Amino acid sequence: MIAEPPVSRPETCTECGFDASHWSRQDAIRTIEKAGWLTGLAVERLPGDMWLTRVDQSNGAVGDHVADLAGVVMSHRHVAETLVEAPGTDLGGIPDPPASPEVPSLNSVATLEGLDGQARRFGSVLRSVDDEQWRHTVTVGTEVLSLEWLVRKGAHEVMHHLADIARLRHRLGDVVQPVTGMVASLHASEGGVPKPSIPRADIDAGGVIGDTQAARQYHGRPWQALCLWSVEVVEAWAAEGHPIFPGAAGENLSIAGLDWATMRSGLIIEVGEMSARISAPAVPCAKNSRWFTDGDQQRLGHDVSPGRARWYAAVLTAGSIRPGDVVVVRSSA
Repeated sequence: MIAEPPVSRPETCTECGFDASHWSRQDAIRTIEKAGWLTGLAVERLPGDMWLTRVDQSNGAVGDHVADLAGVVMSHRHVAETLVEAPGTDLGGIPDPPASPEVPSLNSVATLEGLDGQARRFGSVLRSVDDEQWRHTVTVGTEVLSLEWLVRKGAHEVMHHLADIARLRHRLGDVVQPVTGMVASLHASEGGVPKPSIPRADIDAGGVIGDTQAARQYHGRPWQALCLWSVEVVEAWAAEGHPIFPGAAGENLSIAGLDWATMRSGLIIEVGEMSARISAPAVPCAKNSRWFTDGDQQRLGHDVSPGRARWYAAVLTAGSIRPGDVVVVRSSA
């Protein structure tokens, strides 16, 4: 009897912290669709000469990492299309990404736009899949790969490249030396805002245990596990007459003593044993309009109010924290 090829392995990674068991199908699809946006944040404020600078010959430049992700996303889309249209195909191996003028690594704007286009097309393919097609498989080498595996593999590639870019920025000298602040207050709820204060937060890969996001379509990805904000930013808006207070806008950690304008994607935050990687600013939600006298929640946005936005973070190491704990923020070595 000829042995059947093994079913695709669980997708985990010790380097970037990815664990497919924490990712729903929708989490993965939404992350793939946002790959261009997330990567744009990962290279935000990158000194221009660093886009093509290599630490050494064995490591690509930041621009190469972005272009590579665009190619990987394109390649995975082709596999997904085969899974949908020709299940059971023996691909031999994951195909190399075809050459494309959309991803010239020399040009940062064009490279990011190319990645965004590829990611959106891959997302469109995934959103067109019906329940039966999600059960399709193809053979790649010695493994049988499912579409469920592939979508999480795609999300893993996005998160891994983002972590690599953060580490590369540090190695190139774009370093944020460790700075310290303090946990001013902690917040959690069973959904919605405001989030009341809590005396202690037990944190795992899903965020604060017991905290729930009501709108899972927009919240709750693993890279959105924690929401961080500055108590000084909240106090500044309150001083302008807005009825806002810690926990009002859904943050889990209200942090004092940090220069919030220096926060960026890829930085590491450590509180005791707990560590997390900052991923992206939180997008303004209409539910937060009540905290501003003019009802304009857009002022919470990173683009509208640079240096004042809330930030999401992916948990790397679980731990328990309390108000008064020291917060350390640094770049990713």
